[in-house]
Amino acid sequence: MSRNFHALNTYYNILYNGNLALDEGWIQLVDPEKDNFWQFLPVEPISNSNESIMLPGQSSESGGGNENFQRAEEKAVKAIQKHGMNIGGRERNPQIDEAYLLLGKSRYYEGRYLPAIEAFNYILFKYPSSDIINDSKVWREKTNMRLNNNAIAIKNLKKLLKREELDKQELSNVTSTIAQAYINVKVNDSALYFLKIAEQNTEKRLEYARFNFILGQLYNYFGDTNNANQSFDKVIDLHRKIPRAYYVNAHLQKAKNRNLGSKRDLEFEEYLFELEENRENRPYLDKINNTIAKYFEAVGEDSLKIVYYNKALRSNSSDKFLKSNIYNTLAQYYFDNAEYKTAGAYYDSTLTNQTPKTDPYRITKRKRENLKDVISYEDIAVRDDSILKLMNMTEADRLAFFTDYTAKLKKAHEKALKEAKRKANFQDRLISTSGGSNIVVDKNKQQSFYFYSSTSVQYGRGEFKNKWGDRALKDNWRWSVIKKVEEVVENDSISVDGGKSKSKVENLGEFNPKTYLSQIPNSQVEKDSIIKEKNFAY
Repeated sequence: MSRNFHALNTYYNILYNGNLALDEGWIQLVDPEKDNFWQFLPVEPISNSNESIMLPGQSSESGGGNENFQRAEEKAVKAIQKHGMNIGGRERNPQIDEAYLLLGKSRYYEGRYLPAIEAFNYILFKYPSSDIINDSKVWREKTNMRLNNNAIAIKNLKKLLKREELDKQELSNVTSTIAQAYINVKVNDSALYFLKIAEQNTEKRLEYARFNFILGQLYNYFGDTNNANQSFDKVIDLHRKIPRAYYVNAHLQKAKNRNLGSKRDLEFEEYLFELEENRENRPYLDKINNTIAKYFEAVGEDSLKIVYYNKALRSNSSDKFLKSNIYNTLAQYYFDNAEYKTAGAYYDSTLTNQTPKTDPYRITKRKRENLKDVISYEDIAVRDDSILKLMNMTEADRLAFFTDYTAKLKKAHEKALKEAKRKANFQDRLISTSGGSNIVVDKNKQQSFYFYSSTSVQYGRGEFKNKWGDRALKDNWRWSVIKKVEEVVENDSISVDGGKSKSKVENLGEFNPKTYLSQIPNSQVEKDSIIKEKNFAY
């Protein structure tokens, strides 16, 4: 009766809650959206990086672990300490081996691999006849792989395959783990063989989708696109039964495998556009537009290629690898077309999305530094060419050029003023509809005074400048501006529209063509100097 009491309490209370905490932590840890689909997916859907490995003596709080795994470990320890019945060297509670398995799993997911392997080894040593002995062996070898002991893991798991009778799911667990070990040591043909066995025997839908995706990647590695597409089709057929990340990336992998000629394929274009227009695929527009851009690049449509690369960048992608690739591709395109300044800007963006102190980062940085002088001299050459072009114009041509230029400036200025006025009027309506009381707008400040409103101030400044021009802060400024306007009209009026002079305001400041005409060099000495500088720059 005592043995049954302890076993029931362990199973239905402590281990039940511990496994719930472990499952909740696993759900938080596993996120297909964070998978790197640019590389072979790991068989186990958690990162293979060592960033989460905790050092000896670290707790969940200090090591950045998941509190659910800490709770699962506490439950496992409690079950062992309070309900263990080690009598005469033999454990009488049949649930304690499950507690040690829970203990090892929780430590494994926290990145504490040495304590985890200790727990799994204890099961193998103390409970050789346990019904979870095969699971314990698999988990021990998973931990060995995390410690880079891939050869030991392969050797032990192959022994397990030969000696034990395994059910379908156990066989899938063993073979998929062996496949991951072979991927780690870059023996991909053996990984392909064992992963096919795992895919055929798994009873879990998520594993089935993931294994098929990895199989497709392995087939692509060997250049077998037909079998790769068949594996990706199995993922696509699951549709909404799996996370959307697998579904979309399987489509994109199939698109990459398509043989494209030099002419546009309208059927394939329609297929890609359908992926882009599907509302469910909005989180993946960066990758979809990147694939469309590569298609247009393959068929020689450079303008459409640029459009879709930019659409991919505007989709607020969090994939730095993708963004760095796109920026680098655009930088190379503009470099090949001798647009060095634009290429330099794209190389700068590439560097911000690459990891420092890596080979790709160093290569890009060297390219960017080599462009520094080129861009500087290109700016000088373009500037001098523009000045010389103006110097070679007739007076009438110069006047027509700057009249058109200032007209565009004035149009843009008036548009900005209208927008500022619209915002100010909208804010005034807000204040009036609040019954004259102060309301909170713009940086949570109370708006009752004119100068507290940035839009009102901007509008007021624009209106003043449009009416009076740039005025000095001094007495009788209105009289001085009237005198200046009259002098400008008498001495420097510009004839347009059938001989009619522009208004006083239009002859002031940045809207006056003569402001720019006066800055053009006129002497032959200056012209010779500019030509010499331009030639040196080229």
